[in-house]
Amino acid sequence: MRQFSITITMNTKENGFLQVKQLLDEEVKTGYIKYYQATCEPFVVKDIKELKELAKYGAEFYILLKGGIKSSKRIVWDEGIKKFYIANYIDDSDITLSEKQLSDKNYTNIGEALKKHSLIFES
Repeated sequence: MRQFSITITMNTKENGFLQVKQLLDEEVKTGYIKYYQATCEPFVVKDIKELKELAKYGAEFYILLKGGIKSSKRIVWDEGIKKFYIANYIDDSDITLSEKQLSDKNYTNIGEALKKHSLIFES
C-alpha cells in the first residue's frame, strides 16, 4: 500500500474545512495517508465541541484582546484523558485543564473568549 503526504490550503471556512479535515483524519487512521497539513483562513470557534474537533491533533488559536492585541496559543484536546493542553505564547506558559476548568476564568480566558466569539482558529 502506498502512503501519501498531503498539504492542503483552503480559502473556505468552517464547515467545508472541518469536513475535509475529518475525511483526512480517517485516512490517517487507515494508514493510507501518513501525514497531512490542512490550513484555511482564520475563523471564529463556535463552541467547545468545535474546539475539541479542531484541537484533536493540536492547532494554533488566538484570542482577540482589547486594543487589537492577539494572545496566541497552541491547544491540544486529549480525548483519552478528557483534558486540554494549552501552550500560551504570550508568556511562554503552559497548562493542562479539564473542560470544566477551561470554562472557569480563574484558570484561563478561553471559556470567556468562546462566549464572546473571540477565540480564533488559525491553523
